[in-house]
Amino acid sequence: MLAINEIYENSLRLKKYAEEYLTDCRKIDGSLVKNIGFLDKFVFNNKTYLGVIVIPIFDALGNLLLLECRNTIGEKSYFKVFGKDKYKIPLYIDWSDFIKNPNQVYFLVEGVIEALTLKSYGINAIATLRASTSISQLHYLKFLVEDFVVIFNNDKAGIKNMERILSFYDLSFKYIPEVEVIPEGFNDLNEILVKDKKVFQHFIENLKNFYL
Repeated sequence: MLAINEIYENSLRLKKYAEEYLTDCRKIDGSLVKNIGFLDKFVFNNKTYLGVIVIPIFDALGNLLLLECRNTIGEKSYFKVFGKDKYKIPLYIDWSDFIKNPNQVYFLVEGVIEALTLKSYGINAIATLRASTSISQLHYLKFLVEDFVVIFNNDKAGIKNMERILSFYDLSFKYIPEVEVIPEGFNDLNEILVKDKKVFQHFIENLKNFYL
């Protein structure tokens, strides 16, 4: 298999299809999203995936750590392609925005799509890239941002992970982050946007209150 930098560079040739997917299927303005790629076909771990969205995860120095991939054709799958530095702590964050506004309130979400959903509405977000946030990620988060709000998916894994994070911060730092709950009947942020724009707009207005 090609190195992740080569895979990523190849995916940028079809970037417009990734933008169309975000705009049409996820109701996110794809033109606002930087660096996202698309592959017609991708063979990974002896399995062929079609119509693959490729989202790069960089570190603060601009090094490509991994590719967050999801197919759009056939049975939906999510998978990560790691580079050589797979032991570094991965988080999805727009580093260019972070460097400009390091003291802003950030919203902590599980997946990149949720982070992009917030970003498209001018809300700062960090994605943990997993339903179970690691202890290393939590220490790294504490190093990066003083103030963040947890918005995890409204399912068993998301609720369990949220409780784990609150417990960790309470025991380790004697500080409990704020929590914003996904409205009943929805699983995650992007589902709200796709299914009920009015509910989503109300939710976003509530989030903006954290900046006041």
